[in-house]
Amino acid sequence: MFKLRHFDWLAPIYEKVISGEATDKLIETLDLKSDQWILDAGGGTGRIAASLRGERRKIIVADISYKMLWQAHQKNELLCTVCDAKKLPFEHHFFDRIVIVDAFHHIPDQPQAMNEMWRVLKPGGILTIEEPDISHTSVKMIALMERVLLMGSKFLKIEEMVRMIEFHQPQKVMVYNENHSYWITAIK
Repeated sequence: MFKLRHFDWLAPIYEKVISGEATDKLIETLDLKSDQWILDAGGGTGRIAASLRGERRKIIVADISYKMLWQAHQKNELLCTVCDAKKLPFEHHFFDRIVIVDAFHHIPDQPQAMNEMWRVLKPGGILTIEEPDISHTSVKMIALMERVLLMGSKFLKIEEMVRMIEFHQPQKVMVYNENHSYWITAIK
């Protein structure tokens, strides 16, 4: 079956169209320390990962699009790997922090991807997911557009994402909702 590779096409212009870096809220939820291993899952061009650098942190940007990762590779100090979120090429309990920003809805097998992220997260580690809040009309319009473009996106409601995370019995789950996005942070 032929699969459209939207992000391969968008890679050269992605950061001209989608701006931004890690928000203060995202950095706060990650509770970053020095010498940590951080996974930016679905990190594409590394726009978020680049703003998490510093203090001897080691950051890996993982994405299925080689062309998006080529853009990330151009940013110093970012390690990149082409991989599918449903089978991450890392040891159990490898990462101190995992972040996925505006990408979870693009993952076809969301439960398996969550299993994998949970598997590679260290006990006591933090997983933070930022996603568009589908309860807003503007996000519903984006979802419709992505459906028309055959992107295969599946936007989850906040409570659906919380249930998927709670299946893994985290120590704590925190939810924050603002500006048509939500952040869910879980401590393993």
